[in-house]
Amino acid sequence: MVDTHCHLDMEPMAYHEAEVIARARAVGVERAITVGIDLASSDRAVRIAHKVPGVYAAVGIHPSEVGVMSMDDLERLRRLADDERVVAVGEVGLDYYQLERHADTMPDRTIQSRAFDQQVSVAADVGRPVIVHARGAIADAVTIMRGYQPEVTAVFHSFDGTAQEAAMVLELGGYIGINNLLTYPKNQQLRDVVRDIPLERLVLETDAPFLPPQDRRGTKSEPADVAPVAAALAALHNVSLEHVIAVTDRSVSAIFGI
Repeated sequence: MVDTHCHLDMEPMAYHEAEVIARARAVGVERAITVGIDLASSDRAVRIAHKVPGVYAAVGIHPSEVGVMSMDDLERLRRLADDERVVAVGEVGLDYYQLERHADTMPDRTIQSRAFDQQVSVAADVGRPVIVHARGAIADAVTIMRGYQPEVTAVFHSFDGTAQEAAMVLELGGYIGINNLLTYPKNQQLRDVVRDIPLERLVLETDAPFLPPQDRRGTKSEPADVAPVAAALAALHNVSLEHVIAVTDRSVSAIFGI
C-alpha cells in the first residue's frame, strides 16, 4: 500500500519519521508521500524524502496560505518542485468551506483561484501531477484544471463530494483520494459515492496526523492507518484486499512515477 497524502513534518510524527514509516511497513504500507502546505513545510517535506527511504515529497502552498504568496515564492516553489524526490505539486487548490467561516482571515475566491492556477502552471512546467485540495469548491477546481489537460494529472485529495462532483473529476481524467472519512458512520453518502467510482481511479491516503480511523477517533493518525482505508474500500467494492492493493498501486505508479 501507498499513503499518497500525509504530513510527516507535523506533530507527533515530526522528527520521528523513520519510526513512523517502520510502523507503516509493519502493516504493509511500503511508501508514503509527505505533503507541504507552505514553503517552509514543503522544504521540510523534501528534506524528509531525501532522508527516509520509501518517502517522497509533494510541495505546494495551501489555499489558506496564498494571501501573501509572491512571484518570488512561486520561483522558490518551482525550484523545490524540480527536486528528484518531489513527485507532485500540492497540496494546492480552493477552500470555500473555510472561507465562509473565516472570511476575515482566508484569502478570497479571486486570490485563491489565481494562486491555484499559478501553482498548476508550475506543475505543468516541471512535469508533475497536482494534489488538489478542493473543499466546497470541486466544480471551480475542475474548471481550472481543464485548462491544463491532458498535460497535468490531478488527484483530488480527501474527497467528500457528491456523485456529480466525482463524475466531474473522472471526466477530467483525474483521480480521487480517499481516507478514513470512509470509515466514519455518518458518511454513508460518501460510501455510496465511492462504491460507484471505478477502483482504477481511486488512491489511498491518510492526511495524517488528521482523520484517524473510526476506532481511534480523537487521536492522531499516521501512514499505517491507510490499512483500514484499503479494507473499507475492499468491502465497498466487494473485492479482496489484495485486489485493492494491486489496483491502487498501479494507479500510484501511473500518477506519481513511484
